Amino acid sequence: MKKWTNNKFPFVLSIAGFDPLNAAGVSSDIRVAESYKYKNLSVITSIVIQDDKEIIKKFDIPVKEILLQIEFYLKIYPVSIINIGIINDLEVLDHVIKLTKGNEIKIIFDPIIKSGNDKFLFLPEKQVREISKRFNKIYLITPNIPEFEQIFNTRIQDKSEKQIEEILIGINSNFKTNNILLKGGHSKNKKSCDFLFLSESKQIIKFYSELKDIRIHGTGSFYNSLISASLIKENNLESSVRKAKKELEKMINRINYDYTAL
Repeated sequence: MKKWTNNKFPFVLSIAGFDPLNAAGVSSDIRVAESYKYKNLSVITSIVIQDDKEIIKKFDIPVKEILLQIEFYLKIYPVSIINIGIINDLEVLDHVIKLTKGNEIKIIFDPIIKSGNDKFLFLPEKQVREISKRFNKIYLITPNIPEFEQIFNTRIQDKSEKQIEEILIGINSNFKTNNILLKGGHSKNKKSCDFLFLSESKQIIKFYSELKDIRIHGTGSFYNSLISASLIKENNLESSVRKAKKELEKMINRINYDYTAL
């Protein structure tokens, strides 16, 4: 089997759920790839029946079938970034880490633990406690506030920005993490603040935005898709997150209630 040799377009491998609204998961990655002129390979981990407010049911793809697809694509295509969303077993993450060891593929992982209405777990509870052990092998993790608190067993919702910065530094030291983007969209304040911790320089960059009265389905996935799109073009994390944040803000300001405009 020959390796793909036409490198005119860079490749991103998307490992995530299928959202029938086409606002999150692999659908989000595909839509952004079309706009930014790169190729997106998709591995679906779960088929999710949902509307913009809640998940009704989900069907998980067997882990063996997920791994088979990942192995095939990585053998054939020159993937630069792997963007991971919903997974139903840490075996998937472990396999990706193993397959990318020693090369320059960047893993971006959004550690989605449960649905927004808390009715559906995407990862078994016992695995959530183990997930942080993998973060030293992942280029960027992008948890929101509830995910961050659960994974690291810490409280940040009522903390000051200075205290959150100290917590990020401590977590980097204790868990040997790489880069962290703490997404502040679940903040209870009028403004949200995203904290980007850069592990190499130990620098923290903050991105502020006004919180809207409505919650738009798929913004977290769209944010990650935009980060991948910018990163694959310029290979600078701070600049990529900054550009992705600006594009996300444009999208949110453009939409009142019609999430399908995403």
